[in-house]
Amino acid sequence: MLDNSILLLIFTIILYYNISMKCAIYELPGIKTDDINLNRVVLIIQLADVADMDKNNDLFILLSCLINGGLKKVVFDMTAVEFIDSYGMGTIIDITKLVRKHKDADAVLVNVPERVQFIFKPIQLQKFMKIFNSLDEALHYFRYI
Repeated sequence: MLDNSILLLIFTIILYYNISMKCAIYELPGIKTDDINLNRVVLIIQLADVADMDKNNDLFILLSCLINGGLKKVVFDMTAVEFIDSYGMGTIIDITKLVRKHKDADAVLVNVPERVQFIFKPIQLQKFMKIFNSLDEALHYFRYI
């Protein structure tokens, strides 16, 4: 488990250096303590308009560090995504596999545009990971895992 200050430093690095995406941290309801309870932390990543090889390598490295440090819940918000290549899809799948190695952990997609859903259908991504229409639906799902 990561020390809280190290975890906050990693979140700061994500927010500061990765201009191609926006991140938010959501804490699920529960008993408040001074320590970060990673069972209640949801990292929400708003992917950029193009999710391709150039942008996803950094994303995978940073999320791998966070997941190996104890992060269990990840939301990929795809509202702005206009194009995703096979490397982008592979990155999302690899991150989902990595996070699912932990108990009570998952990664989900939200706000997937119709043009992107069309790309996901041949590989049946919806059978591998949950896809929600809104962030509220995804957060509700995470409250019960």
